[in-house]
Amino acid sequence: FFEALAQLAGAAVLMNVTQMLVWIAAWYLLARLFGFDPLTATFASAPGGMGILLSIIGETDADLVTVAFTHLLRLSTTIVVVPFLAAAFFGS
Repeated sequence: FFEALAQLAGAAVLMNVTQMLVWIAAWYLLARLFGFDPLTATFASAPGGMGILLSIIGETDADLVTVAFTHLLRLSTTIVVVPFLAAAFFGS
């Protein structure tokens, strides 16, 4: 039990740390390279579901259209790219 718990906890920590580092890197790129304001860049690069995120943005000064477009692009890219990556790495 404890061995499996440690293994799963280690994987969860690794995934969460990686996701947070990617979030910070994406925020920096959106703010610096594309000129997003910091609040919009934060929400646009945030991981997670779009529904709740967009309802939260309605209460802020972030650009709702930019955040929605960025999340839709991320989702579309994931749907298209992940199967190709899986086929390339694991063969079919």
